[in-house]
Amino acid sequence: MSEINYVIDKIEVKFKGAIDLNEFYHMLKDELETLGYSLQEKEFVEQQKEALTVKWKATRLVDEYTQFILKISLKAEELTKVDVKKKRLDKGHFNVSVKAQIERDYEDRWVGPIKTFIRGVYDRYLVPEKFNKLEAELKDDAYTIIERVKAYLNTIKIR
Repeated sequence: MSEINYVIDKIEVKFKGAIDLNEFYHMLKDELETLGYSLQEKEFVEQQKEALTVKWKATRLVDEYTQFILKISLKAEELTKVDVKKKRLDKGHFNVSVKAQIERDYEDRWVGPIKTFIRGVYDRYLVPEKFNKLEAELKDDAYTIIERVKAYLNTIKIR
């Protein structure tokens, strides 16, 4: 059975203002793909065009034993359409959150009492520095996404 280590519980960015929601959605998706993640849309709920919830699970295979997981949530509330400088934007309250996890033995190859024991010894005593480096790399990816979101929102404020 796979083991999940929670590297970052939740990083959140909140924003109140007007953005091009379609452009923002695609920017976030492109950034994840640039970092090498494959996306799975877990939820897409639009409530009478006044609220939107999107949840993604982004995964990146590190090796045959380990994979990175980023869970991204985009929530938009109190949405209204506004015209700003000849452009149609979505005005409202926006919240983007990112959770980061490392999943070991994601293919469940090390199942059974003896294999589980060997895997535990391997993880704790033989390669702990490998997982420390992987945790640092995953944190970098999560913070890269958050910084990209902040940069996008700051350019919106400047326009």
